[in-house]
Amino acid sequence: MNALESCIIEELLPTSYLGKVVQVIPGSACVFVLSDPNPYTMEGLWVSLVLSLTKKGLVRGILDVPMMHHGEGGVIWVKDFRVLCISAVTHDHTPWLEESRPILPPAITLAIGGPTGVGKTTLNRRLLASKIGERVMQYVAYTTRPRRSHEIDGTDYHFVDPADFESYRTDPRFTGFVGARGNWYWIDPSSFFEARWTQSRAVHVFVITQVHEFLARRALAPDLRWIWLDASPDILKQRLTDRGDNSVAQSLAQNQRLATQNRTGLISLHLNTEVESVDDSLRRLLTYIQEAWEEQA
Repeated sequence: MNALESCIIEELLPTSYLGKVVQVIPGSACVFVLSDPNPYTMEGLWVSLVLSLTKKGLVRGILDVPMMHHGEGGVIWVKDFRVLCISAVTHDHTPWLEESRPILPPAITLAIGGPTGVGKTTLNRRLLASKIGERVMQYVAYTTRPRRSHEIDGTDYHFVDPADFESYRTDPRFTGFVGARGNWYWIDPSSFFEARWTQSRAVHVFVITQVHEFLARRALAPDLRWIWLDASPDILKQRLTDRGDNSVAQSLAQNQRLATQNRTGLISLHLNTEVESVDDSLRRLLTYIQEAWEEQA
């Protein structure tokens, strides 16, 4: 019996108020008899199981998320592990299961990126304060990179002592490890998955500047869209100087590296903050989000 199966069975065994496990076939199926077989009970059990799998590091990306197949009376889990839910009254497969659908509700998932000094933080704050702000979910990555003077731990990144890195690297709850310039970046996917499963019509936002970071996060969330902010090097240098950045030279060197990366075909919306005001950029971003919602409707 693998870790995925064991986790599911551990979660099912104590749920006596929902039903009971009546048969376990390692590598194949776990038959769970529902006390009150109805769509709401099944949905609640299903989401609870997947959240538990995520928090234990057994689900690492949206591509790994199980699908509920409303055929043959059961739920088909990843790696062909089945949890068959049978009516406790008739002992037949639950009759309301008719067609397949994904577990994830509709959502917009964005990566906001750009060189240092381009205005990512400002745009993020304005997005949170906008008319859709209550639906915006922002996620903070972890990094071993030293904190810059203007950055806030827990807001810009979770800053981790490099000496503690291996404890994160070997913890299955964390994923998406990307190395850059001697530093590491990664995320805890559980809060993102939980919000994707429980928040209706949410806008999920990551801050990503490196191409390899974006590709790693897109493996986690295939529907990820990249919003790229840009401005000329002279403007960026002036902004960094004006705000009293204590690492202007380092930031400019990083911006030069970003300028050499090929983002062809990866950018969904380009915002030029040199010629567009923050209000203009926010307006274009909100329009883009609205159009994305309409595409999903």
